Amino acid sequence: MPPLAFVGELVLEQHPVNLLVWSVGLCWLLFAARARPFRLLGLVVVFGIVLLMLQRAKPYYAAGLFPVLLAAGACAWEGFTSNGWRRWPRSRRRR
Repeated sequence: MPPLAFVGELVLEQHPVNLLVWSVGLCWLLFAARARPFRLLGLVVVFGIVLLMLQRAKPYYAAGLFPVLLAAGACAWEGFTSNGWRRWPRSRRRR
């Protein structure tokens, strides 16, 4: 399977809507200053996906890498929507 098709299958298997969460999580792990202690996790995910592509493995073998990306994406979105005008997507807390 060509690399682009492999990535396309990853997106379809994890659901295209989740792409908004896990792609942000991967970028947050790799590039954010606040995520510096966790940068190794991002590198492990990238290395794992590249390794699976080189071995011509099935895309569903990478399913174990995505819980880390989903958690990182949730942290990134929480930080992004924590203040200012970007608070509107967050749920309202009742006291």
